[in-house]
Amino acid sequence: MKAQKINFKQPKYIMPLIILPFLVFIIYILSNLISPEQKQEEKLKELSTSLGEVNSEILSKNDAYDQFYELRDNRSMLDDLNEDEELYKKEFSDNLSDEQKKYIDSLEFVRKKELEKLKSLQQENNNDKTTRPCFPLQLAHLT
Repeated sequence: MKAQKINFKQPKYIMPLIILPFLVFIIYILSNLISPEQKQEEKLKELSTSLGEVNSEILSKNDAYDQFYELRDNRSMLDDLNEDEELYKKEFSDNLSDEQKKYIDSLEFVRKKELEKLKSLQQENNNDKTTRPCFPLQLAHLT
């Protein structure tokens, strides 16, 4: 297949090359005629070289530090923890009925009895030094 040669001397290729530079020049001139006001506004928006006046004194490092901490109320998060705990105890009460309280007390009583039994068994084993030791896991599930 032969490649076709393009004839650049045809008017469809020559006319845009002639017209394009004139068209760009005309658009440039028209844009300058239409927007001269915008350029004047841009000239007015220059940087201000004056800094303005400062009304306060320049403090030394120590004075600034003292002034910074004068405004604090000088409390830390650890102050008055005991007082806060007492306030929480006063504000909140349990919503348990008397029956529920008795049930909880009975569970606590049974747990203490079982713990005493295990401790007594452990003491007996230590005193006898016999074969059956008491394992700490037996105590762990009751506490």
